[in-house]
Amino acid sequence: MENKYNSIPIIGSIPYLKTFENVREENKSIRKKLNSIPLKDFLFIHNFFFGINKIYPIKIFSITSSSSNEGKSLTNILLAKFFSLLNLKVLLIDGDIRRAHIHTRLNIKNKFGLSELLYNQNIPIKRAIHSIDNNFKVITAGVRRNYLDEKLFKKDNINLFNKRLRQLKNIDLIIYDLCPISKFDFYPEFYKEIDLLLMLVLHGYLEDKEYKKSIRTIIKNNLFVPGLIFNFKNHKNCQNLV
Repeated sequence: MENKYNSIPIIGSIPYLKTFENVREENKSIRKKLNSIPLKDFLFIHNFFFGINKIYPIKIFSITSSSSNEGKSLTNILLAKFFSLLNLKVLLIDGDIRRAHIHTRLNIKNKFGLSELLYNQNIPIKRAIHSIDNNFKVITAGVRRNYLDEKLFKKDNINLFNKRLRQLKNIDLIIYDLCPISKFDFYPEFYKEIDLLLMLVLHGYLEDKEYKKSIRTIIKNNLFVPGLIFNFKNHKNCQNLV
C-alpha cells in the first residue's frame, strides 16, 4: 500500500546557509545580506516553477511548512530576492499575521500592512507597499493583529483582495508568507488562492507528527502541492546528507 505521507515528490533541497544562520533565534535583519544569496542553490525551484508556469500561469506563489521554525519565512524572503534578480517584479506579502516578522527580517516599519488592507478594501494597495529595490516590494502584516476577526478572513473578503492583487500593474509575481499549514484553519481562503504551493520540511522530519498532520490537511482540502523541499537548516544535518 502506498504511504500517503510520502506521496508528495521531493523536488530538491536547500543546503545549510551559514550567512543566514540563527536569524530567527536572534531576531536579526538580513536586508544587507540579500545580495549574497547563493543563486545556484535555488535553481531547482526556478526550473520547477517555470516548468509549471508553461502549463498554466503562476501569479501567486508560496512556500509553506508543517510547523514553525522550519525556515519557511526566510525561504520566502530569499526566493523573492532570487526571482527579483531574474528581472521579475516581485511582491512579498507577510500573511502570517499571527506571528509576523517579515518586517523585522527586512528592517522596515510595520505600521500599515495586510491586515489594514483587508479591514478596509477601499484603501489602495500601493499605500502599503515598501520598496526593497526596483524589483522587490513588500507588504508587511500590519498592526491589526486580531487574526480571529471574521471580517478580515471571510471568503469573500480574501477573494476580493486577491483579485485586486492580480490586477496590480508592474507586479509579475506575488509571494505569500503564510502561517504553517498545520494552522490552515486560521486562513483557509488564503491557501486556496495560491496558484503554486510548495512545502518545506526539515531533513529527517518526514515521520514528524506535524508533517503528517499537514499532509492530512492537504488531502482533506484538496490543495495542489506538487513538490516537497528539504531544508538542511543546520550544519549537522547538512553533513549527514547521504
